[in-house]
Amino acid sequence: MKKALVKIFIAIFTVGMGVGIASNVQANQSDVPEQTKGTITVRYENEIGQTIRPATVNTGSSGVTFTAQIPTIDGYSLARIENGQNDANGPRMVFGGTTPADANQEMVIVYNSVPGTSAAADVQKQVQNQADATKNPSAANKQKSDDSQKSANQTASTKKERENKNNPATSTKTKSTEKQPDTTKEQNGDGALLYGGIAIVVIVAVLVFIGIKLRKK
Repeated sequence: MKKALVKIFIAIFTVGMGVGIASNVQANQSDVPEQTKGTITVRYENEIGQTIRPATVNTGSSGVTFTAQIPTIDGYSLARIENGQNDANGPRMVFGGTTPADANQEMVIVYNSVPGTSAAADVQKQVQNQADATKNPSAANKQKSDDSQKSANQTASTKKERENKNNPATSTKTKSTEKQPDTTKEQNGDGALLYGGIAIVVIVAVLVFIGIKLRKK
């Protein structure tokens, strides 16, 4: 009997210890703060700073090393990598996030346009436009002014058409002021025919009356 009671006590004690240890481990795990994270934005630009590919935003745990992909872009070749932490690291950066200052970092992958390609022609055209604007700012301003005036005229014309469409009375009034056909000659002709017809009827009536008189005699 005593042995049975000892075994039961040992079993209960073991189960209690196990539950207590499990609860303590769970409590300790809940006390561990969530791992901080940071972001690294990778931009793709040409030699004059124009974006040639959409940027990517990458998120990772603080302290983890991130390696950016260097895609092949038609008409361009890799020139350099402007690493927000250290250019010598190339496409590799370490995620921050431990402080607000390093939570969001940036990397720029710069490409040069390949001579003879459409990309090079676009870059050259942009460079020339910037040079022209610098040398002759008045011409650039004049072009902007002309474009603005043209846009304003188109807007006014569109507004007037819309008002005429929404206001039938105005449209009817405009149409009524247009030149009307001259019907005076037609009216005069119709009046002459009317008077001529009346005269004929009168003459016939007189002749009939005279004929009746002559028969009676």
